[in-house]
Amino acid sequence: MPPALPPWQVSGIRDAERLAFSAINLTTEAVLEEEEAERLVNSASNESEDWTSARNTVDTDKVELAYDMCEEVINQAYDHYVERIVRENQDRADVLLKTATDHFQGQIKKLEERIKELREDNKLKTIPMNQGKINKHKQRLELRLDQIEKSREISHSYGDVALGIIDVR
Repeated sequence: MPPALPPWQVSGIRDAERLAFSAINLTTEAVLEEEEAERLVNSASNESEDWTSARNTVDTDKVELAYDMCEEVINQAYDHYVERIVRENQDRADVLLKTATDHFQGQIKKLEERIKELREDNKLKTIPMNQGKINKHKQRLELRLDQIEKSREISHSYGDVALGIIDVR
């Protein structure tokens, strides 16, 4: 069975890395479920020995075809994974935008109320300081919103980590 293990790397609001597994039974040409392929690869890596005569023992054309099939399975799974991560990233960005906006607007509102109280009490000396705090909160909010918007765009990649043939007896 030729397994394939490409690492998937995604960067957005959160970074993630994942290994994907694919395997095909060369005898039946059945594609294994990803969990089964992962168990097979883990078991083989822990409990097997090198199969140095594999090249002389197996039909290399069949192995090449199986590899192509594994690659197609991995590519489709990767596309679905990226689509899911994009949706999750957008949802997370929306929540972060709202949370940041609510937090800073709450801080600004408290300071504006404080300024109003100071004016009513004719205590004008500290109003500029509080206005400076408002301006600072507005700048920090703008910066945070910009950072969140930039993190909406995700980058992603993958490549093969390991390929091989496992003789299951």
